Amino acid sequence: MTEFKETDLYEPIRAFLEEEGYQVQAEVKHCDIAAEKNGRLVVVELKRAFGLKLVYQGLERQSLTDEVFVAIPRPKKGAREKAWQDMLRLLKRLELGLLTVALDSPLKTVDVVLTPADSMIRKNKRKKEQLQAELEGRQLDANIGGMTRRKIITAYRERVIRLACILEREGKISLAELRARGLEELAVLLGRNYEKWFVRVEKGVYALSEKGKTDEQKEKDRLRKRQLKQTRIENGLCPRCGKHQSQNGGLCQRCRAYLKNYRDKNRCDLSRSERPDYGICYICGKNPTMKGKKVCDKCYETRLSTLPAMWENANNDYFRQLNYARFCMIKNQRKEKTSGSDFNV
Repeated sequence: MTEFKETDLYEPIRAFLEEEGYQVQAEVKHCDIAAEKNGRLVVVELKRAFGLKLVYQGLERQSLTDEVFVAIPRPKKGAREKAWQDMLRLLKRLELGLLTVALDSPLKTVDVVLTPADSMIRKNKRKKEQLQAELEGRQLDANIGGMTRRKIITAYRERVIRLACILEREGKISLAELRARGLEELAVLLGRNYEKWFVRVEKGVYALSEKGKTDEQKEKDRLRKRQLKQTRIENGLCPRCGKHQSQNGGLCQRCRAYLKNYRDKNRCDLSRSERPDYGICYICGKNPTMKGKKVCDKCYETRLSTLPAMWENANNDYFRQLNYARFCMIKNQRKEKTSGSDFNV
């Protein structure tokens, strides 16, 4: 049985929306897919299966627009299943739309099962304007909807990469020269310099720093790989090797077999809770653990590098609402216990 990822849903839905005339971008302000046409904003949330987390995300996105869809792979069992009917009834009640993608078919067709209704939830005008500004500011299709543990190429980062390319080509440049070329928005980035990509050579003149040169090359390689993968998928080739025909829009048979053998070879028979008892890293299950820790050196450094992104995701409104709801639930439970003890004398 083939296991699908959230990212597998992105390409068919992007093509479907672009055929309808929408401008589509992925991973915009915590939305998996955001699309706009003539001021009409559409948000799509992707998941491998239907669940409460998908419903929570859809409800949160209704503060931005009424056109909110949730997207899942098309179920193999028919619409007669009771669970499927219950899910449709819940989505209708919540005024959410539903898209299904036939990932097991070579055509990967997208079906609109439910269309969203006008929601009574109060709209957040400021967040909607920020989302639309981010959509208008992006020019590259460098992100994939549903991706995790990867840096998102935002509109700001696109401008930083563009400015870095100019400095790499010309060596150094002044603020006055950028303004004379009509690049006022790029001149502002030199003063902010959040990424530490630029260094001041003299008054009003900047050049590319060593960190900027390294990071710029990484971003170029990443964009090149993304474009190459997209070209291979459009030509019906395997996105990994680019030599053989893909199967159902995914990897070819040879790459599937290679990855399966690699996973079987590096698989650890011990569970994650048992690995530290044998001195093995509980994350990778291969390398020995560090002294006084349950992880190896490599996994420890990887986790440290991803901590800022994890905290950024953990501090958004969605997690704050969940934490507040959990706090209220525990508080009510304690009240019930204390009030019940008075009558049980």
